[in-house]
Amino acid sequence: MANAGTVEITLDYTCPLPAVGSTITLTFQDVTLAGEVSPG
Repeated sequence: MANAGTVEITLDYTCPLPAVGSTITLTFQDVTLAGEVSPG
């Protein structure tokens, strides 16, 4: 990024139905975000 600021990230993740409820993590440099896989 050329400038500091707020960024919005949308992640579409496809997985088998038994994986619903699993935790997914996104890491960039020293920041990690975690979320739960939910049915779409």
